[in-house]
Parts: sequence; structure tokens; C-alpha cells
Amino acid sequence: MTAAEAIAYVEAAPTQAHATDLALALGVIRGEPAALRTFEEQCAPDLMSAIRAIDREPAFVDEVAQVTRVKLLVGEGARIATYRGAGPLRAWVAIAARRLAINAKRDAKPSAGTIRSRISSIASPTRSSAT
Repeated sequence: MTAAEAIAYVEAAPTQAHATDLALALGVIRGEPAALRTFEEQCAPDLMSAIRAIDREPAFVDEVAQVTRVKLLVGEGARIATYRGAGPLRAWVAIAARRLAINAKRDAKPSAGTIRSRISSIASPTRSSAT
């Protein structure tokens, strides 16, 4: 969905239970400074908590938080344009952050093939022959 389609959706659905959150999302999509500040004030604590639930390492938390913000807020493909107001925006952001944190942890784990390769290289080191 494009940003224009998201704006049309939000403007057409003012009676939804989470209309305030939808309005905030619309402001963020439009790049309004006040909306961006409010988004950060309201959503950042839940975003950070969701990431810390996966890994408390500060570098990990900071990296995943930054990736989450970029994916949700930056560019034409900003995922905030997919927010529909079915639940609280804070919860929606926290779920996105948690999923990205889980993916980051999974991607950081070495695969079984990599582990076998490391074990093989330790068990049978290559010998260089001098001529």
C-alpha cells in the first residue's frame, strides 16, 4: 500500500476504536514533526521493551531499535502505512520490534553447516607443505 492509499484509508475511517492512533500514524506518514515526536514519546518505551525481552545486550537493543524505526517510518515503503487501527499503535509497534529482534537473533546464529565446517577445520587442520 502506498502512503497516499494509507492516508485515504485513515481519513475514511475516523470512527474506528483507535482513531487517535490512526491520526498519529497519518501524521507520521506525512512527516509532521509533532506527530514524529508524539510517536517517539508514546511508542519508543514499548518498542525498547519488546526488544529487551529478546536480548538485553545494549548494542543489540540499539541496533534493532534503529532497524525497526527505519522499517516503520522511512521512505515510500514505510510499514506504518499498513497500520489499520485494529489495535493500539503502541502494541503494533512492539510486535514489529519483537519480530525484528527474533529475526536478528535467528540470523546471528551460525547454521549447522557452519558449525560442522568449524569443527572439521579444528579436527583436521590443513598442513602446508614447504618445498
